[in-house]
Amino acid sequence: AAISGPDQCATEYDVCWKINVIGTIKFISKAIERNCCILFFSSDAVFGNIPGMIYNENSQTRAITPYGRMKKAVEDEFKGNKYFKAIRLSYVVSSKDRFVTYCLNSMRYGNMAEIYHPFYRNCISVQEVVQLVIWLINNWEGMKTPFINAAGSELVSRLRIADEINQLYNNKLKYIIVKPADAFYSNRPAITQMESLFIYNMGIIKREPFTRVIAKALEGVKI
Repeated sequence: AAISGPDQCATEYDVCWKINVIGTIKFISKAIERNCCILFFSSDAVFGNIPGMIYNENSQTRAITPYGRMKKAVEDEFKGNKYFKAIRLSYVVSSKDRFVTYCLNSMRYGNMAEIYHPFYRNCISVQEVVQLVIWLINNWEGMKTPFINAAGSELVSRLRIADEINQLYNNKLKYIIVKPADAFYSNRPAITQMESLFIYNMGIIKREPFTRVIAKALEGVKI
């Protein structure tokens, strides 16, 4: 269990640190004592915010947000341990992720959606993350690096996601573009570019355009 909201991690830092770092480290330590392999879900937030940088698995982690520092603290505690690996998630797209659900409900109820822009990530689908997890379970020793970046091949904005949804649902999504307040960006960079040296080159996940990725994620979802 963890608290994954960047804003909550900032406003309730001490409580979140106890849960996300102290409790997580204790749990992982006890599991490793029993020779359990641990796959930790980390975040692209561990890298920080260097303009123009495309982070890969070898990039230095310079987390600046409270949420990023919490994920980095757990990574740093166990890096080099043969029983520990971390998947660094970019924005994971699914039919039930928070933003897509917001867009779908806006269409269902005829509401005007507000799309924060700019906000960019290398989106990856939940189906692709599941593929990666299954591969790692079956090929633990085959992945030599302790860190794996779960990132799509395209840098995608929330605005792009909204437009892709409109392509799939005959322009039913009505929206306005909103520039977030500075406080929004204080806990999450406007742009985080992340790539993987492994997941595509090793054939773990097939490289596909985001248009196809989101179409698969929303396949069968009715409005």
